[in-house]
Amino acid sequence: MPTKTVVVSLFIVDSLLDDLKDLMNNKADTIDEVKDQFKIIYEELLYLRSLLKDIDLQQHPEFQLLVIRIRDIAYEVEYIVINSFAPVWYLNLRLSHFMEKIKRIRMALEEMMQRYDTGVLQVAKYPSGQVSLQAGKPPILEDIVVGFEDEAKKIIDQLLGAPEHLQILSIYGMPGLGKTTLAKKLYNDPTIVYRFDKCAWCVVSQTYQRRNMLIDILKTVSNLSRERIPNMEEEHLAEALYKSLKGMRYFIVMDDIWNVDAWDDLKRYFPDDRCGSRILFTTRLKDVGLQASPQCVVNELPFLSKAECWDLLQRKVFQKEHCPPQLIDIGKQIATNCHGLPLAVVVMAAVLANLEKKESLWQEVVGSLSSHISDGNNKCMDILELSYKHLPVHLKPCFLYFGVFQEDIEIPVSKLIALWIAEGLIEKQEQKSLEDLAQKYLMDLIGRSLVRIARRKSDGRVKACNMHDLLRDMCLKIADQENFLKVIQDESIFEKHHLSIHSYSNASCSRPSGLHVRPLLRQSLDPSAFISGSLELLRVFDMSTTNMEYYDQIGIRLFVHLRYMAVSCIPSSTASLQNIEFLLVDNKEVAQIPEVLLNMTKLRYLHFRRWCTIHGILPYASIKG
Repeated sequence: MPTKTVVVSLFIVDSLLDDLKDLMNNKADTIDEVKDQFKIIYEELLYLRSLLKDIDLQQHPEFQLLVIRIRDIAYEVEYIVINSFAPVWYLNLRLSHFMEKIKRIRMALEEMMQRYDTGVLQVAKYPSGQVSLQAGKPPILEDIVVGFEDEAKKIIDQLLGAPEHLQILSIYGMPGLGKTTLAKKLYNDPTIVYRFDKCAWCVVSQTYQRRNMLIDILKTVSNLSRERIPNMEEEHLAEALYKSLKGMRYFIVMDDIWNVDAWDDLKRYFPDDRCGSRILFTTRLKDVGLQASPQCVVNELPFLSKAECWDLLQRKVFQKEHCPPQLIDIGKQIATNCHGLPLAVVVMAAVLANLEKKESLWQEVVGSLSSHISDGNNKCMDILELSYKHLPVHLKPCFLYFGVFQEDIEIPVSKLIALWIAEGLIEKQEQKSLEDLAQKYLMDLIGRSLVRIARRKSDGRVKACNMHDLLRDMCLKIADQENFLKVIQDESIFEKHHLSIHSYSNASCSRPSGLHVRPLLRQSLDPSAFISGSLELLRVFDMSTTNMEYYDQIGIRLFVHLRYMAVSCIPSSTASLQNIEFLLVDNKEVAQIPEVLLNMTKLRYLHFRRWCTIHGILPYASIKG
């Protein structure tokens, strides 16, 4: 059982202890019989957690199974805790069921307390030479490009030179090699900007949608209002794109294209007026460009040299300062172990940047890195997982939660923060708002090169973020091992604590069987594909593009634990959802805020896409507070 698995488990236990403490201090209508049992469970869990506080789980793997067992019990307790905030009529209806569960939970806790006592666990202590991270906010590492000079010059010549007809070029190579980084460097090169009349960038990815690609390109190359474009019919989008490019010399980047189908879906909308226009693919596969056009100019991206790896590593870690002499040899060894992969270098640099600049600490990283990649397989993934190991405990669940989002999309920071809060992933601190803490968590992850900035606001703050495909793959891998998250894209439903359903077709999903399934997060899911009674712990409901009438019929009123809801219109049964904190309405016309919303004491953020009115008088778009 890998150590990384139990670290998030301990966070889950800590989160539950906070919830239990809040519940015991809550004067709401919770049945006294249940509250008394919670107090006993709280004390027993707190005792077991205190025993594990100083255990080095890597050196003492015999205790890892204990942590996993405590986590599973925490999930069972959470089920009852969440339900305890339901209306009293619901509690009375389920009381015998809850009491039976509590009885089994207490028996399991007492058995563990007898088996593991303080005297036994005191043998396992952290060694004094453990790796210690610097306190405070890690530095945000600036974008630094090392290498690619020859490749960039060669491709610029290809873009600017003959022939005059529309030509496709491709940059291909393995994940993490820097294909997108090089493409961005080319896209922003002054000679390219000056040469072409129109430039546009779209992200394709594995599960592309033609409509989204048309919108992304059209927003850049047309004179149409950016607000109008997303509301246009697909055929009108295609027509507008063709007209915008007709007679122009244009440069279009199609980033992360997996197969030729995406190009075949769009190629008719790119006129060839023999103006020297260019299409640039970035892809993992050499054949994609050649399948799109036999005359495609294919550029294979090489690995960085050892010297380039070391140059990139020290510039990322020390920025404008010099590397201390005692760390040079160790640093070069770490750079060499990244095997020429820029992503691995950047991620390892983030680990080192958050360590004290001590030779002993860097030596420990060398040891960990060498043991991880000694078999020669999955080298990059192992390096990335080492960076996850060095994350502070409170950041790990937030990092894993990125697996909920589809690959290659821009994630609005406001939405990400709302979801983290709704899921209870932000630890409460006195005199600090949850939103401010969540913002700090995000900046920490960005500073560690695990999350990328996609867009900034006019004041410089981050507006949207995204994640490299390899890092997202790692999120999903670890989240699956941890029983934290499972993304469903077909008919299979697994028992996981967090369930994310991504629906791309009308294929139905079988009934979610997991007792602890919490969020249902994705759009365009056929509502008949699931049974509401299976999702009683639902906290997140994101169906902003779906007709809500059917959900009213199947009983959205039973989702009494919802914290976050994004819908196309406000369901008639909203009055029963008293735990809602974030409500986002994608209304197409002016809407009136139901009076019942104004009585929801936990509602902290209310947003309407179009104008709305309160009692038919005041126009609003967003309400916070």
